[in-house]
Amino acid sequence: MKTHYSLLGIEPGANQAEIDSAYAHQRERYDPERVATMDEEMREVATQRTRELERAYRVLSDPQQRQQYDISLGMEQHTDAPPPSSPDEHSVPPPSSLRHEEERTTRQRWFWPVGIAAALMVIIGVWLITMDAHSSSAPAAAPISNRGAAPDFVLPDPYGGEVRLSDYEGKVVLVNFWGSWCDPCVHEIPELQAAHEHLHDQGFIVIGINLFSQERTSQGTQQTKEEIRRFVEQQGITYPIGLDVAGDVSKAYRIYPIPTSFLIDRDGMIRYVLPREITADEISGWFSELQQGASSKHEE
Repeated sequence: MKTHYSLLGIEPGANQAEIDSAYAHQRERYDPERVATMDEEMREVATQRTRELERAYRVLSDPQQRQQYDISLGMEQHTDAPPPSSPDEHSVPPPSSLRHEEERTTRQRWFWPVGIAAALMVIIGVWLITMDAHSSSAPAAAPISNRGAAPDFVLPDPYGGEVRLSDYEGKVVLVNFWGSWCDPCVHEIPELQAAHEHLHDQGFIVIGINLFSQERTSQGTQQTKEEIRRFVEQQGITYPIGLDVAGDVSKAYRIYPIPTSFLIDRDGMIRYVLPREITADEISGWFSELQQGASSKHEE
């Protein structure tokens, strides 16, 4: 489930300084000057992501809103005050007991409406978050299509070799841009791996492009190729991984939100741009569609 924390790329226990830093980093990715040259569909994606980031930052920066949000996620529990102790039934009540009883009754009358209202707010919060998660994970009505010829690239891989797009000419290629700090990217990896294994013998290949220039350690220093290699091995990735060291390939493909995938047909043309998480089943469907299109073209 996508949460405000995963959107900013931070842990639920993050302090305010970490929230501020993460928000600034994410907003920089969607700076108006950077997205100005993008086409209309991609600008809409960037605008939507900016709104989500602003909403997440607004909630997590307000202690009361953050507490309610954490409660709605099940990360924090209400702690009701212990009930007032009952007087000893054998003791003589003090002269003010009647007044205290009236005050207690008044407090109870006030507590129940407020308590019910608070409970309703939590329920509504859970519902909104569930709906948001559902809408964010649901497939888009239609992927962005027909973006022209795919820019070729040659990138180093984590093992000292190279990854070259033109080496896979004649295959259907899914180019996936990702980062190890990006929770949706990591969540998507098993789906990409499954599709790669299932369709590889039919002429399909996944190429993962790591945004290496943006990879950072917990201390804020640049990650090494060895660290990315260990990450790739831990994730069980067997498809080719290229390291976009200078960020040139990301610029050539004009990607901003990640994960973003480009589905390239056998003729090297970008058929679909997918600026979101995708599943193995979706990939199989698109691959079959491109296969049928290729067959029809061959018959003609």
